Amino acid sequence: MTAQVNSALFSLIISVPLGALSSVVGWWFLFHVLSPNLKFSALISKMGTGKYTKYRLRIKNNGQRAAIDLNIIVRLQVQGLIPENPKMRKQINLAIAGEKIPFISKKKYRIIRILPNDTDAFNDIIYPDYIREKYSQGNLSLEDVLSIGTDNFFQVHVFAFDSFSGSRKMFLSKKYRKSDIMQGSYATLSHLWKKDNPEDSIEF
Repeated sequence: MTAQVNSALFSLIISVPLGALSSVVGWWFLFHVLSPNLKFSALISKMGTGKYTKYRLRIKNNGQRAAIDLNIIVRLQVQGLIPENPKMRKQINLAIAGEKIPFISKKKYRIIRILPNDTDAFNDIIYPDYIREKYSQGNLSLEDVLSIGTDNFFQVHVFAFDSFSGSRKMFLSKKYRKSDIMQGSYATLSHLWKKDNPEDSIEF
């Protein structure tokens, strides 16, 4: 009887950590191998001038399979709009072209466009007069938007599924500021950067 009890205890002691280890390995495999792997461009590409300016952000699929059913949110945070509460941050979603992307093939990319003039929130009285005026005239720039208040930035949130496993993952970009906007296409920006910084493999 004692031998049976000892055997049962030994089996329990062995099975519990093995089960936990299997769960950890399974979790790691699901979220690191069978999940999408997206990367954001380091800079915002600005093309055109005036009302015809386009602000572009590139999202690349670095995974081994297609990423599907992508939902994209560009969220602006502005601090210092209310003098009585200078530390309060107001959050709004910037309008974009490419809010929903059916798929991005492996090692390929898609470009979304950020549309300040299509963001109705800038008509709110909480924003400075010049912002509301530029919005009403249709010539509100992303540089204007990223100059509001005492501190602001936007981040890109992407929700995507893996085409094989169906695993869903959320990706959050860096904080983009006014200094991250550069004139030119991504091909031009990449060429100029590599010319001046041959040792730096920054992702465009």
